[in-house]
Amino acid sequence: MKKTFLLGVALMLILGTNNCFGANEMETDSWNVTVISMANADVEPPFVTDHFPAKNSVGASINHKPSCHVKDLLTGVDISSIIFSADGVPMAITILGDKNDYFVEGNPGIFAWDKVVVYTIDAVDLSNN
Repeated sequence: MKKTFLLGVALMLILGTNNCFGANEMETDSWNVTVISMANADVEPPFVTDHFPAKNSVGASINHKPSCHVKDLLTGVDISSIIFSADGVPMAITILGDKNDYFVEGNPGIFAWDKVVVYTIDAVDLSNN
């Protein structure tokens, strides 16, 4: 009889109330979280490689066609965003390749001898970086 009574008391304490610690017990809190893989998140902008003529080079011909590769290893480059300029003036360009590696060639025209030309290229990737 004593064993049955103790078992009944234990069940009453466990099942009888959810606040067995008094009025200062915190209520259960819960929330949802969606986990994504940051390994595949594209947070880096495109980058440029294989500049021709090389950066700071001397002795390019007066009718050279500058070129480079515009790359983005994750989502890829937005081809419509590529702007290649000579001394601040956008050039007619030819683009070959795919979204992860575009070969871009400009057609700036003919330059004067001893002219220092500044080339700039702008682009964003398909994640808008």
